[in-house]
Amino acid sequence: MRFPWDERLLGATPRLIMRAHAAVAQLVEQRIRNAKVASSTPASGTTRMHSRGRFDPTRAFIHSSGRAVNKRVLLLLLAAPCLAFAEDDGDELLGLMQRPATSEVALAHIDDVRSRWDGSLFCIAKSNPDAPEDSRAAAFVAVKTYLENHPAERYRPRRYLIIQGLREAYPCAPR
Repeated sequence: MRFPWDERLLGATPRLIMRAHAAVAQLVEQRIRNAKVASSTPASGTTRMHSRGRFDPTRAFIHSSGRAVNKRVLLLLLAAPCLAFAEDDGDELLGLMQRPATSEVALAHIDDVRSRWDGSLFCIAKSNPDAPEDSRAAAFVAVKTYLENHPAERYRPRRYLIIQGLREAYPCAPR
């Protein structure tokens, strides 16, 4: 019994073998630093880049799509994710706190710090006999007061400043 794919495999095998031999020969030539061997179908945009004598990988990436892309735009796109992960400083946090529309965002940052370190670095609710009724509002006021009273510290990261504001307002009792 013969299957329909048998003929296709038998007919394609010599071509596949020749392609494999050509690919191996090309790799060997490149490994011995005689990279003058090029494939029969070069990738788009590669002939212009090699004609100058030196291969520039930046140009290969930029021109591979056929359209010239400004290198500054490429660098901006590469740097944008880093900026997204950068932590705000005290000036930005204070700005969020002073605007009614963004005060909830600042409160979320303060709540995150409060839930992580309350009872160890500061004692606003845990192990504090004089704990305020609304610890969220008390923490917000404590951090805002700290930022307004210490303008020289505002260059520091947001999380550090929140901790310092809460430590100053609600220190833990000595053990």
